[in-house]
Amino acid sequence: MRDRHILLAVFITSLVSFAQAQIPVTDDAFTSSAASTLNYGTSLGLVVQSPTASGSMQSPSEVSGYTANTYIKFDLAALPPSVGGANPPAKANLRLYVDFVVSPGKFDVYLAGGPWTEGTLTANNAPGRVGSPIAASVPVTNALKYIDVDMRSAL
Repeated sequence: MRDRHILLAVFITSLVSFAQAQIPVTDDAFTSSAASTLNYGTSLGLVVQSPTASGSMQSPSEVSGYTANTYIKFDLAALPPSVGGANPPAKANLRLYVDFVVSPGKFDVYLAGGPWTEGTLTANNAPGRVGSPIAASVPVTNALKYIDVDMRSAL
């Protein structure tokens, strides 16, 4: 997460064998270093923010100088057993809706390095990230639009 903060609503769409399938989100939450013991699992939006972001919204979780990370968990049991590994889908996108942008920037997408749940996740107990980013420097410049992130390497 770097360079700015973005409020996101989440959708995922994947194209499997020319048939479109939506994979359900089971958990989503964000963490904020500005309030490291608070859980934002019931928040209506998801926040991504770099400590170098300029500007801020009126929420303590989005104050300049702090980091906010978003976590999204999916139920991949909805994928056919033949998909993944040596048989990746032709297309698997994480579709994010950008509702609000305080200042334009970029973000990275990683796999979470451990278990977490929507109702208990905080900045203090959040898992680290695994390896290199699935997607790096995804640009966000305007609000009220969708961003598609290629997730095939995560399957």
